[in-house]
Amino acid sequence: MNISPRPVPSVSVIIPCKGHAAELTECLKSLTQIETEFEVEIIVVDSAADARVQAAAAELAGVKIVSSKTELTAGAARNYGAREAQGQILAFIDADCKAEAQWLAALYKGFGQNQKLLGGPIQNFSPTTAICMADNLLQFSDFGSGREDGIAEHFPGCNMAIKRTDFFALGGFPTTAGEDVVFCLQAKDRWPEGLYFLNAMRVRHKGRESLAQLWRHQEAFGFIRASQSLLLTSRQINLGRSALALPAVIFKRLAYIWGRIAYGHQLGPVKTCLLLPLFVFGLTAWSVGFRRGCRNHVHT
Repeated sequence: MNISPRPVPSVSVIIPCKGHAAELTECLKSLTQIETEFEVEIIVVDSAADARVQAAAAELAGVKIVSSKTELTAGAARNYGAREAQGQILAFIDADCKAEAQWLAALYKGFGQNQKLLGGPIQNFSPTTAICMADNLLQFSDFGSGREDGIAEHFPGCNMAIKRTDFFALGGFPTTAGEDVVFCLQAKDRWPEGLYFLNAMRVRHKGRESLAQLWRHQEAFGFIRASQSLLLTSRQINLGRSALALPAVIFKRLAYIWGRIAYGHQLGPVKTCLLLPLFVFGLTAWSVGFRRGCRNHVHT
């Protein structure tokens, strides 16, 4: 890779990082091992003034480090990195992800007349660890490696690319929880067919490694979905407040995720069935958080 010290690189890769120093090292190695025919700059946003994060970023020459004196949300950190970036294209990846070899080439070539916001598959960082696999599949069931290129509805912030001018035209990411979904909704509203899924734009994400971590993360994920009313109707919020609705919420989510796994993740029936207890465990946590978020949600 050509990590550019020049004023105008073609692509700026922005990595928000909070407490993932060890994972950041793997992320940066994956990026710096990619060979490109265009100039790339890598920006690590130290979101919590963490000396370990700064040390990890400093291990590789050419990586730009920007640090906040106050703790930043993921959206605020991405915005901070975007303001420091000089590339025509802004590519976002999280510190606990690794980029595959074609990631940069795919996103660089992926912009056409109608393509405004790009995303791609999110695979398992640790494909042999059951809890990690379940956590990733629960989060990213829509983003399997078997999914075909085409128009999309939304992307996670850990694998996303947009032209710099379009990013600032949208006003950047919200600084609240659920920022990537809201950002995508704003992009979809402006460019109804502008979100595009690219199969070659692949990253690997490190899922949670213990049952306690899985529960906390999925519970928080469900809470954010409901409290922010992300892709939900008022009727769904009202129904979600009832404890009696929990089994229905779990079943509905499980049926959806099961179908998406069969379509895009190519796990095979045996492995999918072996993961079923972890899916139910994680979805129970998600549903508990969802109900709490519904009860806290205030209609505006």
